[in-house]
Amino acid sequence: MGAQRSTVGSSSFWDVAKGWAGFGRTPADDLADLARGVALSMVAFAYGPGPRRVTVSLAAPREVEALIGPGPHRVYRSDRPATTGGDFVLVQGTDATGADWQLGVPRVDVPVFRQALATMWPRPERRRPS
Repeated sequence: MGAQRSTVGSSSFWDVAKGWAGFGRTPADDLADLARGVALSMVAFAYGPGPRRVTVSLAAPREVEALIGPGPHRVYRSDRPATTGGDFVLVQGTDATGADWQLGVPRVDVPVFRQALATMWPRPERRRPS
């Protein structure tokens, strides 16, 4: 696999400096890159016995599955602050087996993370009750 680019919420000092100089990226740029198949990596906090910092490739389903279980995934909450501090949101969901998972995701990366899950494990359209 080729080089990966970090998401906006996982920016390094040099990425922030580029933003100050007017060459910064936005979450919309990340969504467009994801749609074009660009490999993105994201910093997150995995919760188990305690939070631990991880970097996950949003282009590698096996990496995501190793972190939050087998897909497809259902996200049912992404609106509470994470206990890790900083500008992270606690994203909660279930995996294909029904097991719950939690992940601290940078607030600006939540839409990108959700879209990455939908891209890796597309869900069939839900039928409307008749």
